[in-house]
Amino acid sequence: MKVIAAILFLVTLSAHAEEPGIFGFVFGNTLNLPECPYRIISGASTKQYDSVVSSTCIRDAHSLRGYGQPVREITFSPKECPSIVKNGRAFPLESSGKLIGIHFLTPGVESQELVMQQLIEKFGKPNLIKNLPVKNSSGATFSSIEAHWRTPGQLSVTYYGTHGRMDYGEVFVDSPMAAMLRQTWK
Repeated sequence: MKVIAAILFLVTLSAHAEEPGIFGFVFGNTLNLPECPYRIISGASTKQYDSVVSSTCIRDAHSLRGYGQPVREITFSPKECPSIVKNGRAFPLESSGKLIGIHFLTPGVESQELVMQQLIEKFGKPNLIKNLPVKNSSGATFSSIEAHWRTPGQLSVTYYGTHGRMDYGEVFVDSPMAAMLRQTWK
């Protein structure tokens, strides 16, 4: 009887376990988003995507600095955009049509506490956190957070409160395969 109760507890626990991913996008699944609205530029076959969309959608793959392969771009509608995502854009990393990682910009130094709070709510306490002094172009010094998580589900999460500029930071949420790919691109 105790064995059956323990098995039922574990089944119930695993049924409530959150799928790995972020913003409702689940790693290992395909991104089932509609293509963003666009126009064809006259005389070319280039798509010109609308800058503001009414619902979250996806743009065709394109080259992106730091990536060893073209990546698609998720464009969030203003209503659906997570508060920690700058410019309403995220960059999914996919392999064989399945989501394996995601990268997005944050609003930078002004939003570090909010980003940390939301990442901690989602992934728990970071395994490593640093507060690094950085200077802006005027010479003012600020503290920039750098945090790293390794979740029990083996997700690798990296957050840079600022990254090269004060007005943006970066978050990478990666499966083991995505983390390995990013390492080969460095």
